Amino acid sequence: GVDLEKFAAHPLPSKPGEPVFVMIARVLNDKGVREYAEAARSVQARVPGVRFILIGAHDTGPEYVPAADLARWQAEGLIDYRGAVADVRPIIAETDVAVLPSYYLEGTPRALMEAAAMGRPIVTTDTAGCRDTVVPGESGYLCEPRDARDLADKLLRLAEMPAETLAGMGAASRRHAEAVFDERIVIDAYRSAVHGALAGK
Repeated sequence: GVDLEKFAAHPLPSKPGEPVFVMIARVLNDKGVREYAEAARSVQARVPGVRFILIGAHDTGPEYVPAADLARWQAEGLIDYRGAVADVRPIIAETDVAVLPSYYLEGTPRALMEAAAMGRPIVTTDTAGCRDTVVPGESGYLCEPRDARDLADKLLRLAEMPAETLAGMGAASRRHAEAVFDERIVIDAYRSAVHGALAGK
């Protein structure tokens, strides 16, 4: 669960037509980083004021996006890569939408739960775990895994959305976090499960 007081709701910061997207993940191929960069190219061609931030650890190894690709995306202005950070809250606060186009074998991604708690609409893949963070059409959108075109379509919808509509989706995301991801709900559920198990012995 998420500490909803620590990850408090925060107003969307950007001007209409200039949203800022953020992806919080290790820079792994299976997290959908390449699809994020490709979608950024498509969206920026239509809405030049849009920015795309990426935060998360990067390392060597075949599972990681090659450093040369990451450097090229930064040089082209597609991605603003910030590296790994100890506290994601200031970065979420400067962004409007959280994105995770993952086809990694996820649980429920903590980064998306935290972004939802801070009132950010979410775009993520229609896969186990990820889909639980979104009420489609209300607090964000689901996209197909490994499909940069579908991801770009969903991001473009948000980029061209009126500010008040986008803010409404952010508020819905916060409500979803309060209803589903509040750590007190999760802790109570674990306590009930443990108590039931012990009582059944």
